[in-house]
Amino acid sequence: CFRLSLMTAVGFFDVLRERDRDALNVVMKACQYSSLKLHEMATRAYLAVDTKETKGEIVMEEVIWAMKVQENNTGSTARICYGLMSMAEDPVRRAEIGELGGIQRIVTGMQIHNESEYIVGLASLALGNIVMDSSDNQRRILSDGAIEAVLGSMKQHPDSAYVQETACVAFEKFCVGSTELAQKIRSAGGTIRVVMSMSLHEGAASLQKRAIAFLKAFSTAGKANQEQLVADGGVGAVTTAVRTHSGDTSIAMEGCSVLEMLVANLGSVKVGLSDEGRNLCPESKLN
Repeated sequence: CFRLSLMTAVGFFDVLRERDRDALNVVMKACQYSSLKLHEMATRAYLAVDTKETKGEIVMEEVIWAMKVQENNTGSTARICYGLMSMAEDPVRRAEIGELGGIQRIVTGMQIHNESEYIVGLASLALGNIVMDSSDNQRRILSDGAIEAVLGSMKQHPDSAYVQETACVAFEKFCVGSTELAQKIRSAGGTIRVVMSMSLHEGAASLQKRAIAFLKAFSTAGKANQEQLVADGGVGAVTTAVRTHSGDTSIAMEGCSVLEMLVANLGSVKVGLSDEGRNLCPESKLN
């Protein structure tokens, strides 16, 4: 009877998206003793309760454990990746995720479900949030294969603007505050992959924005990165983005900022900026 009542309660959580935090805790504690199916239902329940009040009461150790025991379940993996992405916006939860092996679990989820655009996209966004302002998680990203996993998703889904964009978001956040991660992206061939994505999805303004944001963060992390960007055709990709989306002021501003940085540090001859590129940025220091 208790099991049946519990399953009914979980069902109400999922369908009605209740906010009863005491009942939520009961469900989570019961998961320690219930079947995997019941645990999967509980996973759906607590991720449905997506409010700031309840996020802090979710037991992170149980979330990570759920991801492990349900690693072959596409639905559970997607829901948990979404939950981790959301909870990682909080610095305390972000630290917990890293300490409990959450980064490795996300990477494993990306490998198992590499054919799911939705999962690898959510996973990339989660990894991007987890790494923010955390030197410990930056080290874990470096050692747990996260860069390779994100890059693998880009290779697996070249035609998906969503996957390409979420990967750019992750790469940008990896580069902010970590020259080591930027270097790893460079050595893994991340820049050429982003440039290829920009070329394949020229009309996708949101992707172009995220790609340019990554290229800016990447270039800021060192001269070797700037040289790699030039070698990989990044100048042409940025120029094309600014021209194609001439009405988008943010693309123009950030794109011209990248070009200006490259010319200032490498020289106009080495950068090989065309007259068209200069004319696209009339207010910059390119002229």
